[in-house]
Amino acid sequence: ERPDVLREQHFARGVVKRLAPGDTAELPLVKRGETAGARRAWVRLVVERVAENDGWIEIGGRRFEIPAAFTPANGPAIREIPIDPDLAAAAESITVGASPMPHGNGFLLGMASLVVEREP
Repeated sequence: ERPDVLREQHFARGVVKRLAPGDTAELPLVKRGETAGARRAWVRLVVERVAENDGWIEIGGRRFEIPAAFTPANGPAIREIPIDPDLAAAAESITVGASPMPHGNGFLLGMASLVVEREP
């Protein structure tokens, strides 16, 4: 039998925006529960048209690449980026950035959130 887990999603404010090459957006997290003591954590993004090395997130002072999401217009994709649970506990915001030209083309960010999983 698998043990029970409690999964909570904490959404970021200020999403649904186009990030042009070189743009960044710092998105404050709205934490509605406990994030300390998590055994797993990840950042969940909804994006459109993200190429390889096109974008990144920063949380708790660590930077992570956004996995590619080759989507048509109006065809969002969900991307999940595992992070250290200790980063989740201390995080107050998620910064999302689009790589500058010539490496980046920009992308659409539809949603960003922090998901934590812990024992009830």
